[in-house]
Amino acid sequence: MLIRVAESGPVHTYAQSAAAMRELLFWQGSPGEALTHPLLFPSFQDEYLPVLSEFIVFSGTSPCKTLILSKLPELPELPEGDFTFGALTSDDIPTVVANWPYSHLYPEGGVPLVTDLVTSGPTMCARVGGAPVCWIVTYQDSSIGMLHTLKQWRRAALAQHVIARLSRALLQHGLTPYCHVLVENVASLKLFARLGFVQAGDVSWVRSASNKARL
Repeated sequence: MLIRVAESGPVHTYAQSAAAMRELLFWQGSPGEALTHPLLFPSFQDEYLPVLSEFIVFSGTSPCKTLILSKLPELPELPEGDFTFGALTSDDIPTVVANWPYSHLYPEGGVPLVTDLVTSGPTMCARVGGAPVCWIVTYQDSSIGMLHTLKQWRRAALAQHVIARLSRALLQHGLTPYCHVLVENVASLKLFARLGFVQAGDVSWVRSASNKARL
């Protein structure tokens, strides 16, 4: 599977063998010609990193754990407050982009990607007085992520609620919720574990070094 978001945007890939992965990456020409612009490969399967190195020079890799939901997540108790839950809207896009630490890695500061995710994919958002304070989205490869809680609303179980609510919605549509979490993000790994997610594999976010494929 290969999902191309934009000409210089992220490329999502999945294969069941090294040969299949090589064929996916070969889609734009020979190793000397393919992938000829800077690219970001989110959640690239670690076992096939040597194959990817045939096509690009890495400028950086960020190891992640793939987590998959193993049981229906429960909704924790919320503190008293004017909380409402629902999907993100187009009005929320500037807030989501402004609080996404990886927006600079994407074309146009991540605005086109976030716009697409908010307007076309399942999302979940906690609001206070109508304003978004915690949210999560579904990426093009059906993984969930971009989880963020505004600083003043942390430790209020809002992240657990948006994860659980979005996971339940995905399950209703026949999709198994899963995500990719940086190995250094211990807090998020523990959070998803509390909600019933278990480790299912190793992946990496990979960035190409330049606008030239390796010759």
